[in-house]
Amino acid sequence: MNELMLDGQTPVGAVLRRQPKTLGAFESHGMSEDCEMSAPPVPPGRFTRRHEVVPEQSIADLHRAIGRWR
Repeated sequence: MNELMLDGQTPVGAVLRRQPKTLGAFESHGMSEDCEMSAPPVPPGRFTRRHEVVPEQSIADLHRAIGRWR
């Protein structure tokens, strides 16, 4: 499988499809149940602005969720 880029540009839906383990990170930043069922085709950066999360923290949490960072 190709490496998934978690750089703030990959749409939330693509991240969740390729790395379901990231769901908890998105939930911790305010993802609603509706979005879980049909994730928005927006980059995590837009998601974080909407939910008032520091983008760098969100990206770090996503990396931690898939085991890249500790």
